Amino acid sequence: MRSDTRNMGARPSCTSPTSEGNASRPHALSGLDQCFLHRFLRRALFATALAAVPGATALAQSFPASAIRILVPVAPGGPLDLTARVLAEHFTSAWDRPMIVDNRPGAATLLAARAVAQAEPNGYTLLLTTSSLSSYSTLVKDPKIDVQKDLAYVSLVARVPMFMAVSAAEKIGSVSDLVAAARANPARLNYGAYGNANRIMTELVNRTLKIQVTHIGYSGAAPAAQALMRGEVAFMLDSMSTLSPLVAGGKLKVLAVTEPVRVPAYPAIQTLNEAGFVMPDFSVWYGLVAPAGTPAEITDKLSREVAVFAKSATARNRLEGFGFILASSTPQEFRQTVLKGETVFQDIAMSLGIQPE
Repeated sequence: MRSDTRNMGARPSCTSPTSEGNASRPHALSGLDQCFLHRFLRRALFATALAAVPGATALAQSFPASAIRILVPVAPGGPLDLTARVLAEHFTSAWDRPMIVDNRPGAATLLAARAVAQAEPNGYTLLLTTSSLSSYSTLVKDPKIDVQKDLAYVSLVARVPMFMAVSAAEKIGSVSDLVAAARANPARLNYGAYGNANRIMTELVNRTLKIQVTHIGYSGAAPAAQALMRGEVAFMLDSMSTLSPLVAGGKLKVLAVTEPVRVPAYPAIQTLNEAGFVMPDFSVWYGLVAPAGTPAEITDKLSREVAVFAKSATARNRLEGFGFILASSTPQEFRQTVLKGETVFQDIAMSLGIQPE
């Protein structure tokens, strides 16, 4: 498995309209419209050609015939990047074809998503992304991608549990203690969050707990955790990839996890459900997508191999220590997960008055 950050040589982006010369032609398409029309026609022609080939299923059976590129919307080194590399090693070994990790950070994960949406729908360009995919239509003013139309869904890859943490110096020792403190002082307790997606997840927990607490925003997970240790906020939600060193160092303590079941790597930490607060089944996740128009035979084959990966002892040993829960799904199930997430983001953003940026 190799890391490759070179340009994929994809077709021109749709993000820069070139409408020069169209002003005098009232019926001419803008450059942006032409680009989207080109994308539609290209996918339609690909699907038609596939259907016309005798034994189209055989084509899928021979997939992959060459290297697969998996785009990752973050810089190398973090938990999503590590997941991509472990996944790529598995696919490379299982299919005897290289899967190349291509880091494409930028525009809050949108840069990589747009690149995959514009790639050829043949299964050789994939995106390992996060539940931020569900937030684009709500939190981004002009995402230049429609996740319902421009992507084909492959599989869920992992659930990323969110843990509720408080300062180790606080007397709060349980979820019930936190709820009692918040209800005794409505809107006077603060919580820390970084970015709108983390804020919305925390607000979903606040709804579950039926508490009113005040949001304090930070530029990232590390500043929010530092503020929690200083006592500037009462609690925060994050994954164990952020919290674990601080918990091990005695700086923070974890009250509960938002997942419906306990996390294998942290079996002593109870769920919110066990604490008496039934949390909606809404998780932060990692998942695999392809360009819209990718043949179902190919997305199904990719999905089946992800299911093998999720049960792999090697993958579990390397990733579940970060607090992940490896998972898989059918393409249809994963699509429903993304659409359900869109509804949750829209509902909470509207109630908080969060505007797209």
